[in-house]
Amino acid sequence: MSGHQLLEAAAIHQTHTRLLGDLTTLEQRLSSHATHLDVHEVQHLLSVVLGDIANEFSLQELDGYTSPVLDETPHLRQIVRELINDHRRLLKEFTELVCKAEHGFDDPLRLRIRRWIRALQVHENRDQKFLDDVMSYEQP
Repeated sequence: MSGHQLLEAAAIHQTHTRLLGDLTTLEQRLSSHATHLDVHEVQHLLSVVLGDIANEFSLQELDGYTSPVLDETPHLRQIVRELINDHRRLLKEFTELVCKAEHGFDDPLRLRIRRWIRALQVHENRDQKFLDDVMSYEQP
């Protein structure tokens, strides 16, 4: 791995770690166990998570792992396209949820946000499996 790739990997890791922490905090605030929902805090967390997601997806796509994978393993091109399409769909859906949250919260919106978090987790698992497959393919 080149020095540039190591820096990119470190940036992606740092962004991903921040995203996971912010998602955990958001889930705790939205949980059904939360007796009092601080709407302003949750709106702020939603904005932070939106920035985290946009940043992570951008790092992955622009000179992130997708570029070298496409160059070195063109047979995985379709999977990379699907992951990138997931990025766009997830980002669009979350942006819509953030916009709705600007007008207040109710239980259905809380549930939709929590479902979106689950969809992101499914995507992250698929993403990790893909990376594991790429790494195993590259090894002699």
